[in-house]
Parts: sequence; C-alpha cells; structure tokens
Amino acid sequence: MADSKVLKVSLLITRIFIAWMMSLWALARIRNGGEPAFVTRWYESSSGLPISAIPHDILGYILLALYILMLIGFKKKITYLLVFLVHLTGLLLVIKLSLPFFEGFRTVWFTSWPALMAMWLLWGLRDHDTLLSLKGKWG
Repeated sequence: MADSKVLKVSLLITRIFIAWMMSLWALARIRNGGEPAFVTRWYESSSGLPISAIPHDILGYILLALYILMLIGFKKKITYLLVFLVHLTGLLLVIKLSLPFFEGFRTVWFTSWPALMAMWLLWGLRDHDTLLSLKGKWG
C-alpha cells in the first residue's frame, strides 16, 4: 500500500515538473518571440523544416493548452504521448548537440534526454497516475 502512494506522488511530481518545464517554452513563444524565434531559426537551418510557418504566439498557445491538459491529467493516453512526441521532435532536431559523441555537443542539450525518458515513463505508467488528475471518461 505504501509503495502505491509513493508511486502516485512520484508520478504527480513528475507530471507537474514536466508541464512546468514545457510551459516555460510555450510562454516564451507567447510573450517574447526573440528567444524562441532564434531557436526556431536554428532548428530550420539545421533540419530544413519550415517551422516558422506557424506564428510563435499561436504555436505557444497550442502548446500551452496541451501542457495544461497534461497537467490536469486529461486524456492521458493522448496528451502524455503528444507531449513526449513534441519533446522528441525538438530533441531529434538538435541531436548533434545533445549526444557527447558528436562534434558540437552541448551539456545543456544533453539534459533533454532524462526529461524525455521521464515523459516516456509518465506515459507508460499513466494508469497509475491518478493523484489530482481527471478520472473516468475524461481522463
């Protein structure tokens, strides 16, 4: 019984911190297009994808809505997976910066891997993540 409580509290804390971490990027897109615009231009130059076709503030609001849905545990099977895929996509675009065996490795990007694994863990254990989350047909 105690293990179950520890798991539920741990999943809640993980969900809160993932939503907080990801929301900071979304809020930066909404409030200040400068830093996100720089990152977007860098992503485009390194990947060739037309990411800047979506206005920063609109993308920021869409992502913020996703992170809020994740935070409240709404449709966990979908929202947790979407958050994971958003982070994975961004990480794959900067993979040469995030892994030590590539030239140009940056420690700050390497820290994205544990966050990605926490998102995967949260998705995998979503049925146990019931503390302060929506349940039933909405969760």
